[in-house]
Amino acid sequence: MMVMNVIFPFLAYGVGCFNAGYYFVHWKTGNDIRLTGSGTTGATNVGRVAGWKGFAITTVIDLFKGVIVMWSAREIGIGDLSLHCSLIAVVGGHIWPLQLGFRGGKGVNTAIGALLMVQPGLCVLSLLVFSLFFFVTKDYLLNGLLAFFLMPVVGLVMGLPLLTILTLVILVAILIFSQRGNIKEHIRVIRSRSVKTKQ
Repeated sequence: MMVMNVIFPFLAYGVGCFNAGYYFVHWKTGNDIRLTGSGTTGATNVGRVAGWKGFAITTVIDLFKGVIVMWSAREIGIGDLSLHCSLIAVVGGHIWPLQLGFRGGKGVNTAIGALLMVQPGLCVLSLLVFSLFFFVTKDYLLNGLLAFFLMPVVGLVMGLPLLTILTLVILVAILIFSQRGNIKEHIRVIRSRSVKTKQ
């Protein structure tokens, strides 16, 4: 079991590296999805090229990667430290896939899939937070990031173990870093609209 505790996070990274969006678009069109739109392999960008089917397939597979890794970790019975490292690894593999030159997706769906397996209650509460703020502001990106950002805080309130809180902090930092381009562009658009409104 000690060997598996060491090996499993690397296996999780390998699973994360399978970027469904990249391979689906390459299979359908022969093109590199990363040269289009936002430049990522994520479901939203795939949807721009391959339509709703591409979006749906990519979303499901990205979610499933997180689910299967965490389910396997639980079934094998690896230690808590290895399990939490594997959660970070599968998301990291999606964002920075080795075989694609470390240019993948944003990691959100894979993170959701993984968290649903290890902290379903936390995911439900985060979904409620997202829904509440989205109902008021209709801002998908910032509200989604806010829901993730509040996860460690909610986890503390729930009394989750320190290792879980630390993992959530690292995960949130990774997701925010992966979304930094979208955040900058989003803020620029909001400011532009604000200036036009004042004029």
